Amino acid sequence: MKKKDKKLLLAFLLLFVLLLVLAVLSVWGRHRKIFDYGAHLDETVFSVDEVHVTLREFGYYIYEVEDYVNQQAKAYDSANPQSYWNVHFSAGKKSRFLKNMAKDTAVNTCLAEIIYADMAEKDGYELTVEEKDAATEQAAKLLDEMTKAQIEKTGLTQELVQKIELRKALAAKYAEDYVQKVDLQGYEGEPLELISGNGAYFQDEILPKYHVVFVKKLLNQLYFGKITVNMEK
Repeated sequence: MKKKDKKLLLAFLLLFVLLLVLAVLSVWGRHRKIFDYGAHLDETVFSVDEVHVTLREFGYYIYEVEDYVNQQAKAYDSANPQSYWNVHFSAGKKSRFLKNMAKDTAVNTCLAEIIYADMAEKDGYELTVEEKDAATEQAAKLLDEMTKAQIEKTGLTQELVQKIELRKALAAKYAEDYVQKVDLQGYEGEPLELISGNGAYFQDEILPKYHVVFVKKLLNQLYFGKITVNMEK
């Protein structure tokens, strides 16, 4: 076989393989099971020691983070806010898509609140009547700000949101005192940021003391930027 004929044959073979791969991907895409968010609301997304966080409860953090970031997304591109969620931040090995950073923030914020609330209870911290009332008011305010579609999607209830707000208030109360006495030597940054969920001190010194289990099969189905915002009609 001539050299020219061999090249032509190789080109045809490569084209055939490419078309075959595209065909398989097309069939897979059509038959891929669409994730039914509502069907998993009461399944555990992750656990912290004996505390199990369901998708329903995690919906609070999804909404909080998505609502905040989507305001920035609209300022970035009001006609297509989804494009902002797909922005990629290049930083070597730490390069990430914004949507993945948002997911990490939601997870870490939830973890921090659960852990600090646990530490608070162990140290005898309690909320005052005024602090409890403020948390209850905040729960009502948040639900009032959510659309009917967002409430239905997350499955959040007044009782659940109030429970989260009370835990959040207790965690914040403890963290305010904790940051005053903890030794942050060797860490750079604002103290409150360092002990926050995404903070280096929290990630290095506090989180490892707890047994955290992630249900990756479920977490991997959560695509931030279109769960409680930019929802498909």
